[in-house]
Amino acid sequence: MCSGPLRSASSMRDAYGSHRAITQGRARPDVCSFEPIRCDTFITESTFGLLIYRWEPSQAVFDGVDSRWRHNAAHGRASVLFCYSFGKAQRVLAGVDAGIGPIFCRGAVEPLNRAYREAGVALLTRAPSTRLPRRTRPHSKVR
Repeated sequence: MCSGPLRSASSMRDAYGSHRAITQGRARPDVCSFEPIRCDTFITESTFGLLIYRWEPSQAVFDGVDSRWRHNAAHGRASVLFCYSFGKAQRVLAGVDAGIGPIFCRGAVEPLNRAYREAGVALLTRAPSTRLPRRTRPHSKVR
């Protein structure tokens, strides 16, 4: 079973006599299948697992991002989306519509993108923003 924000994250099953324990990170049903396993003890990471959090399905979130991106592109404006470079950026790149416009990634994101692609994940192939001409880099001074 895989879990967590990374494809390589996993769960661990341990048994001592007849006692079975499962330890896992956040489950990622969008990345891999879920397998229920009977156990006596279950330990999991749940940063946003409180009942106060109500998350929309991933596709609804990506549809919203794409809608805003299309709107901005139609008005000649760039869209900037910030996310963690370690796992979350790859999830976003796999979910947005690449046909809307060019996508540039911060240089720190690209090594993980490469690892995901090598593992067979269909991620967008774009140059990091450091390869843009200086006057068009997103972090350049705006006049």
